[in-house]
Formats: sequence, C-alpha cells, structure tokens
Amino acid sequence: MGNFAVAGHRVTAGNPFWSLPSLKDGNLVYIETRLNDYTYRVIGKKWVAPADSAVLDPVPSHPRQRPTRRLITLITCDPAWTATHRVIVTGVLVAAKPR
Repeated sequence: MGNFAVAGHRVTAGNPFWSLPSLKDGNLVYIETRLNDYTYRVIGKKWVAPADSAVLDPVPSHPRQRPTRRLITLITCDPAWTATHRVIVTGVLVAAKPR
C-alpha cells in the first residue's frame, strides 16, 4: 500500500508527460516494469505550487494517514515551458500481472 510517484518533463527529453494535464477521471495509465505490468485508473487531478511535496506522502496530502490503497502520482510542470505550477494526477491500482 502507498504512493508510487513519477515526475517527468512535458517538454524536452522526448516530451514524456506532454498530455498529462489532459488526463481525466476514469482514464487508464499503464506502467510496464521488467517484471510486471500495472494498470491504474485516474481518480483526480490538481495544480499545486512547485514546493508542495505533500503530494508525495503515502496518502497524498495526508501526512499522518495510513495508506489503504496502492496509488500512483504523476507530476509535471504547467504551463508548458515554465515551472510556475505542477500538475498532479493521481490514480489507483486496478490490475497487476507478471510479464
């Protein structure tokens, strides 16, 4: 249980998170590792200040709460080409299977 956080650039380095701000609740996010495939369902999106590290808590923005779900937090800059804010997309694990 807890929070798996991934930060990526919207621009440069191949633009990996270019479309992150367009994700909506219910969209699926697929993560492939060497050993497993994971599927997360988006459950929320918000914008925060760059210094807001509470989104990295085991239960994002709830530092004293014990996690009861497996979450993913995806983080990138917004607007593109700036560092004034961060887009935070949260998802919950819906499937995991060996590769």
